[in-house]
Amino acid sequence: MKVSSRTDEIHYRLNDRDEIVYVNEVWDLFALANSGEHLTATRVLGRPLWDFITDDTSRRLYRVVLAKVRDDRPVRFDFRCDSPDCRRLLEMEVSRGQHGSTEFRVRTLAKEKRQPQALLDPYRPPSGELLCVCAWCKRVDMGDRWTEVEEAVSLLGLPERSLLPEVTHGICEDCNARMVATLSDIEQGAKPVAPAGSGKNPGSS
Repeated sequence: MKVSSRTDEIHYRLNDRDEIVYVNEVWDLFALANSGEHLTATRVLGRPLWDFITDDTSRRLYRVVLAKVRDDRPVRFDFRCDSPDCRRLLEMEVSRGQHGSTEFRVRTLAKEKRQPQALLDPYRPPSGELLCVCAWCKRVDMGDRWTEVEEAVSLLGLPERSLLPEVTHGICEDCNARMVATLSDIEQGAKPVAPAGSGKNPGSS
């Protein structure tokens, strides 16, 4: 697992209407390196954060985060942000800025190369089926449990299929419980640090 430095830090800012009003140059570098051409600065500036958070539970958690930060209680947590050929553990720090703004700083804590996973390729043709992936730890919902992408692909027999399910996002019970606990700790005045997104992360992303 390779550990990254602060030079990889992504910095972006919301105004008091939750619109993205600033991203640094690392934002575009990260997007372009991870098949995110649709998420470069010209595509996101001026748009509300909520355009990019689709599941209701994550939206609720982010609203709580914003409320606490605007009450001058910074929040920090870890999460996964995987690409098809890389597991990546990131750290998010959210703090209050000037004039009602909110500052987000994201840095890579560690990353690990892996065999490319077509399931995570946003440009492949989908089959029309839906497969839920936790937006925080990147495990796949198998119905009775959440598992890493490689195991899910094998269990579902996806290598033998020409078309793969479309990935949707939610949040697993483990990540939801950890975020709720972290936000509760902040409410009680504890140190504002959340644990990583998954109980079995090899390096959350």
